Amino acid sequence: MVAYKHVKAANALISDDNAPRVAVFVGGTSGIGNLTIRALVGTGASLRIYLVGRKASEERTRLFIQELRGTNPRTEIIWTEGEVSLLAETARICNDIKSKESQVDLLFLTTGYAPFGARRETSEGIEISQSLSYYTRMLFTLHLLPLLKRSEHGRVVTVLGGGMERFGLNLDDLDLKKPGSWGAMKAQPHYFASNTVFLDKLAAENHDIVFMHTCPGWVDTGNVWRSLDADQWILSWMVGLHAGADFRSAAYLHLPLSG
Repeated sequence: MVAYKHVKAANALISDDNAPRVAVFVGGTSGIGNLTIRALVGTGASLRIYLVGRKASEERTRLFIQELRGTNPRTEIIWTEGEVSLLAETARICNDIKSKESQVDLLFLTTGYAPFGARRETSEGIEISQSLSYYTRMLFTLHLLPLLKRSEHGRVVTVLGGGMERFGLNLDDLDLKKPGSWGAMKAQPHYFASNTVFLDKLAAENHDIVFMHTCPGWVDTGNVWRSLDADQWILSWMVGLHAGADFRSAAYLHLPLSG
C-alpha cells in the first residue's frame, strides 16, 4: 500500500496542467466519494464533475454542490440522478454522458451496500450488494472505456477490497444463489475477487489506462449501520468492532501523475 505521505505529496502536485478535466463519480454523494470530490475541488483546478446518485440524496447533494461551487468557482458539477443498482439505469446514465463528452479522464467508483441480513434482489433479479459492488461498476467501466482511452491520463479507481480476495471466486455459483453460498463473509470476498479479476483483464488489454482497485480499510461512512438487518450477534460484533477500531474518514484522491 502506498504510504500516506506519498499520497499527500502526489495530491499536492495536482494543478490545471494534470487534473482530470472530466471526472465521473459514481457513489459520490457520501462517504469516500464525497470526501474525494471535496479534495479534488479543493485543488483549485478547472474541473467538470458528473456526480451520480439516487433521488433520495438529491436535497443533500444540492447543498453539497453549492458548497463545492463556493470552494472553487471553476468547478462545474453536473448532478446526474439514477438508481445505479439497476443496470438499465446505469446504461442510461452512461449513454447520457457519452452524448455530452468526447473523453473522460477519471472514473471513480465507490457504490456499495453491506451484504448483512437476508438476501435482497433488485427488480432485475440481481442481489443488490453484488449489483452495486460489481455489475454496476464494471458496466460503467465498459461503457466509458472508449472515452477513457481518448484521455491522455485515463484512470479508473474502484474503492472496495483490493488485496482482500483471499477466498477467491465461487466459480460454481457466481451469483451466489445456491443454498449455502450467500452470507456476508462469503459474499464480500467474492465481490472483491470479481472486481480484481475483471480489472486485471481490462488492464492487460488497455495499457493506456490506469486501473486501481483499492481498499481503504474501515471507514465510518454510515453504510453498514444503514443497511444492517442482521442477526443480533452480527450487530453486537459490529458495535464491539466500532468501539475498538480506529475508524477513519479520509479522502481517497491519490492520482498518480504517471504510469
